[in-house]
Amino acid sequence: MVEHPDTSDRQDRWQPCPEGTISGMVRRLERQRKFAVTSKIAAGVGALLVGVSIWFFRPGVSLLETDGDLPHGGITCREVLRHRSAWVSGELALTNPELAEHIQIHLAKCPPCEKKFRIVPQVSFRTSDRPAKGFDLSEMPLLALDR
Repeated sequence: MVEHPDTSDRQDRWQPCPEGTISGMVRRLERQRKFAVTSKIAAGVGALLVGVSIWFFRPGVSLLETDGDLPHGGITCREVLRHRSAWVSGELALTNPELAEHIQIHLAKCPPCEKKFRIVPQVSFRTSDRPAKGFDLSEMPLLALDR
């Protein structure tokens, strides 16, 4: 109802609202409520996405190797990296062939570890395999150390 100030009689002061006024107010209030609820949900989802993104993309950690404990070939990433120099030098194949085999399997299935080794093929430095005098060492495969 709309109040008209020019009426002097108290009973006639309130007049019916024009058609559609109340339904328009109801629609506007419903839109405001939906916007408020949607805003709260969007803020929550946004905060969740930021938190997950920060956790996934934290420095020094790839998505494939979160804590260095991906078990491939019966050995974890941390164990493989701990034996890297012995494996690359070929010493591990002589002293512990079973562990060398586990590392080989792990490297075949774990891209982050394979990337850290990046050697083609495995180098073995047995006495008989040492390069002859005058051999050009620049032709030997190099180990790429990713840090």
